[in-house]
Amino acid sequence: MYTSTHHLPAALQQKLRQALQLMQAQTQAEKILLLSLPSSLKDTSESPQPYLDRLNFLILLPDAQNQQRKELQEKLEESCRRAGIPINALVHTTAQFRQMRQLNPYLFPELQKEGILLYDSGTTSLEESVSCPLPAATMARQHFIRWFSLSRAFLRSAQFSLFRKELRLSAFLLHQSLEHSYTAIHLVFTGYRPTTHNLDKMRRYTSRFSGALASVFPRHTPEEVHLFQLLKQAYCQGRYAAEFPITERECHILLSRSRKLLLMARCICQRQILSLRKTHQSFTPEPLLP
Repeated sequence: MYTSTHHLPAALQQKLRQALQLMQAQTQAEKILLLSLPSSLKDTSESPQPYLDRLNFLILLPDAQNQQRKELQEKLEESCRRAGIPINALVHTTAQFRQMRQLNPYLFPELQKEGILLYDSGTTSLEESVSCPLPAATMARQHFIRWFSLSRAFLRSAQFSLFRKELRLSAFLLHQSLEHSYTAIHLVFTGYRPTTHNLDKMRRYTSRFSGALASVFPRHTPEEVHLFQLLKQAYCQGRYAAEFPITERECHILLSRSRKLLLMARCICQRQILSLRKTHQSFTPEPLLP
């Protein structure tokens, strides 16, 4: 883990300083860490601005602030976005983070390799995680099987509901399929499950693992923005609102794109699991899905 940003391009260092100042002004964080950097942000010839939404910060709070962490996460992301730094913030107490590492020693593996400790109050230390009897590839495969299988089942159910013209139910099931695909990706790569149903957040959280993921749901035109907004709203409004206007054509488009994301999730997760297997040469290969 790095303890400074001197190895980064100057323009990116400036953006990180600005984000850090905003986060420090609004929290009493014990530690603020940058989890990793996409390769596009390491290029000194490019402006970092188009890729800032792939920056994921881990903010560790004192235990007394546990009740505030979800609201604080929204506040930090919004304030940085208003400043032109659209970062992603994962907020936990230090005790929660220690507990997560005890349960999963492979949590945020990128942190040790290329993470950056941006701020440290010096009041607490991060204890080393315990050893795990299971190889990282096995744990990643278990996560993949559970969440990918559910995502595929939700997609099939959405297709059936669309066939029956149950459009709002189909939209909700598509939301669930996407949420589970994004969760599978995040767990395979980081061992961490984001506690959100917000597809926009999930989309941003996973874009650093493959730039192609964001292209499945582009938002360059008003129609593209509207379609993705329908999916986001389907989680609540698709079930509870008196009216949820969505057309059969819109459902077909969203079904096609959700299927594309599912296939993409399988591809990049398989690639990551195979990469993890290569680091454990004694590991006996297993099929990715039964």
